[in-house]
Amino acid sequence: MKYFENLPKTQFESTIGNFTISSFFTYIDIDSITLNRDDVTVDSKTTLLEASYNVYEDPNSFWIFLISNKAINPFNLLSQNVTLFKTANEGKINFFASDKEFEIRGVAYPKGTIVLPWAANTGPSDSWSSVGNFDLYGSLALLESTSFYDGSMIIKDQVGGFPFLNLNGITGDRLTVVYPSGTGYAVFDEVYVVEKEDALEKVVEIKKPEDGKTEIKTKYSSSKTPDQIKGDRTPVVPTETVEITATQFLEDKNKKIKAITPSEVGLLLANFITVKYS
Repeated sequence: MKYFENLPKTQFESTIGNFTISSFFTYIDIDSITLNRDDVTVDSKTTLLEASYNVYEDPNSFWIFLISNKAINPFNLLSQNVTLFKTANEGKINFFASDKEFEIRGVAYPKGTIVLPWAANTGPSDSWSSVGNFDLYGSLALLESTSFYDGSMIIKDQVGGFPFLNLNGITGDRLTVVYPSGTGYAVFDEVYVVEKEDALEKVVEIKKPEDGKTEIKTKYSSSKTPDQIKGDRTPVVPTETVEITATQFLEDKNKKIKAITPSEVGLLLANFITVKYS
């Protein structure tokens, strides 16, 4: 990449040959220089390489985006694309479970847990013919993600038969879950579904009104002094709490990142600092 091409070089000798490598002790102190930055609208549908080509006409200059935004991980820089998110999560179900019927007592299991529709035992538990409380040839699904904060779980595609968990069905579905124990053995639990929803509609954020906030009414004329306007402020009436779904959260998220103006990239490259050790 051009970032390394502009770094000071040093010779490295090894048993398999001699190499010229970039200095590991060179960096850019972005806080010590003032460069103009532009806003670039981009999300995860575009890679940083593609964005770098569009802005700097060079896919290898994507590191400038990291410096412009004071970011370290390039995979966390861009907001998730809403369309790709909807496609990836279409048909998935987010649900809450309880270990007791008719009780809202949350229980959650780790990612990768096997979820199956509950079935009666096919034989005595001490018999080799017993397969437990599930159909060996029936449907199953895997837990794709779990939030131990609120106890919600999202399952992947239900395969092997009919969909045993669907949004149109009533709650109270009885499920068998199989997950690994600390000793490496599988543990079987029976749970009841107490709530379920489309994964795209999962609430991920709650916005609460700010009590006591004030605003200036627009009817005041310019003839009034600032002190008069200040005295005429009226409290804003608090609104109801707003629940933000996963889809709405992504739609509202800022899709802009900072990018040092292409004409000033040369100044950026001239501000490398190399630490010298004696």
